[in-house]
Amino acid sequence: MAAAATPRARECAAPPAYGWSRRKRDWLLFLHADTRLPEGALARIESLNCRAGAFRHRFDSRDWRLRFISWATNLRCGMTRIFDGDQAIFVRRELFSSLGGFPEVSALEEILFCKRLVRHTRPVLLEDCILTDARRGKK
Repeated sequence: MAAAATPRARECAAPPAYGWSRRKRDWLLFLHADTRLPEGALARIESLNCRAGAFRHRFDSRDWRLRFISWATNLRCGMTRIFDGDQAIFVRRELFSSLGGFPEVSALEEILFCKRLVRHTRPVLLEDCILTDARRGKK
């Protein structure tokens, strides 16, 4: 598993896929710096028989508005398989490379990538939840 932890593209100069081509593993994991993986997440990804996927989203807050945002995001992603960057997207290296990686845009690059991704495979949405720092959701 090759993991890259980066801030959102619009908050720094490096896009989320920065450095992916130097990794030598079968899986690539794109994780925002303010997002935490669930226990055993890397082993879980390594054991999967699929080509791409993401985790369900949850903020680390009990605020009902943030819980609703996570619920709605998970519902949409379950239906469309188009994931947000906050969901720790993982994809096989060869597939990521064949799709040309993330587009070079200033925002929503993960959404644009996933729109291409779903034309080539059906990504999985794992039951496990990642935790995103609630400070971003309150902005």
